[in-house]
Amino acid sequence: MKRKIAVLGAALLLPATVFAASYADDHGDQDTTASATASAAAADLPADAPRPVSKEDGAVDDIAALVSSLEMEPGYAKVALDYAKHRVDVLWRGEVPAAVTDAVEAGSKAGVQVTVAQSKYSQGDVYAAARSIWEKYKGIQYVGPNDDRSGLVVAVDEKSEFAGDSERFAAEFAAVGGIPATIEIGWGAPIPAIR
Repeated sequence: MKRKIAVLGAALLLPATVFAASYADDHGDQDTTASATASAAAADLPADAPRPVSKEDGAVDDIAALVSSLEMEPGYAKVALDYAKHRVDVLWRGEVPAAVTDAVEAGSKAGVQVTVAQSKYSQGDVYAAARSIWEKYKGIQYVGPNDDRSGLVVAVDEKSEFAGDSERFAAEFAAVGGIPATIEIGWGAPIPAIR
């Protein structure tokens, strides 16, 4: 029985690993590969080797965690990390709360640049719109926020009815969700299983 559970666990973990690798490829500015040790920094490493963890990396994580703890607040939109530049970018809709201003100040003291920009829609706005579209239309592969939170991306199979008339459906999705929507055709095609 233990063997069956272990095999099932491995089978469930593989798709998550493939998704995470694919996500990392698409969102390279969020470099989270800080797995090397400090002692490896002194060694001659190839240019593509993971960077050693630095004091600033920890500060980047701390500042990002501070802002991310506000994700249930009405104006929260997104936090993006850039370890190489020791930067945290925050998107917020509306008045920025004191806790975010405090994070900017804390970041400055820790050597982390924190930028705060206005977002057209909050995380709550885009997820509510995405849910409306997802529940109404069958056959969509993905629906979620675009990178700058100015609208939604709706991914569809290239053979679906949505791909055949993408302009009309993009307008329809925007009407249903209440925010702009773009269609991405052929995104997220199934990855063949490794045998």
